[in-house]
Amino acid sequence: MPYNSVTTIVYAPDTTIWLGTVQNLGSGGLVKIKNGQLSVFSKENSLNPYNTLDRIIIDPNGNLLLSSDVLFELRNGILDGYLYLFDGKDNWVEISPAVNSKDLTNRVTATIYDKNGYLWVATGVDPNRSNADYSLSKYSNGEWNILSPKRKNFPRTYIPDIAVDNSNNLWIAAPDADGIIKIAID
Repeated sequence: MPYNSVTTIVYAPDTTIWLGTVQNLGSGGLVKIKNGQLSVFSKENSLNPYNTLDRIIIDPNGNLLLSSDVLFELRNGILDGYLYLFDGKDNWVEISPAVNSKDLTNRVTATIYDKNGYLWVATGVDPNRSNADYSLSKYSNGEWNILSPKRKNFPRTYIPDIAVDNSNNLWIAAPDADGIIKIAID
């Protein structure tokens, strides 16, 4: 292992194990374990922007969705993060929120796909304040739709996790706003 600080693990249908590590200064990042062989995708040998990775989920097409809220990394003087789709080989597509919408930051704290295949993303609102003010957005076909200001009484709160139930409701962890928020998806 390049670094033992593992933050996320995904077991893919093809029996590949994917690990995310947190080690910005050194060899860390995305780790692939397949048939006993270990491969590392770091900023030194891939398009992975940092050697820190907080979350991995598998999208409906089998790609990896990689995200991070990199609290110690600056881009243009502000705290940064990212959101990438990766095919597991060599195709990296950046869909970071701030790259696509001036109203969002790249500080991604939670991601999930709903039953319709839409991607839901929680991001920091203020790029330079940790865990202070966050938003919830839906990403579809290259477009960001920021949900949280449109919902009546939706708190702008830190969102560390999101789940989807069998009825396609979003369950949002909101530790600073009474614990949990439920949203029915159209």
